[in-house]
Amino acid sequence: MYSDRLTKGETLRAIYLFLITIFITSSASAGVVFDQMSADLTSLREGLQSSLERIEAKEDKIIEKHDSKNKGTDLLGYVIGSSSVRVVAFRLQGVLRLLNASPALPEKNKKDVYSLYTQIKAIEDGVGKMDEALTTLNNAVNKGASDNKIKTLRKKADDQSQYIAQKYKDIGWLKNDADQKAINKIAFFVDNIVTN
Repeated sequence: MYSDRLTKGETLRAIYLFLITIFITSSASAGVVFDQMSADLTSLREGLQSSLERIEAKEDKIIEKHDSKNKGTDLLGYVIGSSSVRVVAFRLQGVLRLLNASPALPEKNKKDVYSLYTQIKAIEDGVGKMDEALTTLNNAVNKGASDNKIKTLRKKADDQSQYIAQKYKDIGWLKNDADQKAINKIAFFVDNIVTN
């Protein structure tokens, strides 16, 4: 019985991938996908830049609000959750995952798509882990946890915020041209439109 479900699941996945392949490889659809992904990549960069600007403008208030020992860019985790970054990254991650799994994706483009997918996944995962750290901290504070417990959870939130700042810097997403570099990785959609 289990093998029947697995076979049905594999069949459904194959059908789904086939439909996605048809969708992606058609000229008009490729243009729509490229345009939406380009807009999302730009929105992602703008969300990150807006978060950095917010830190510059309100650093002292952010530190005070979260009782953080961090300064400057290391406060990124504390502000990024209130931006659209996670939603946009999640949407991009889904499309890139489908693209990466598509048998129609030319081999020469797989490396770029996978590289972009891992970058976007790192962005989304970072925000998710920061959200978890802050939720745990806030719950502990609200329930009157011990000072030692709260101190440990504050350090964990600070560490996660620092990790986000460093990770995003390492993968190049704190630069002003990050979206353009990412768009170049999916430029094969445009080639597909021209050649079809």
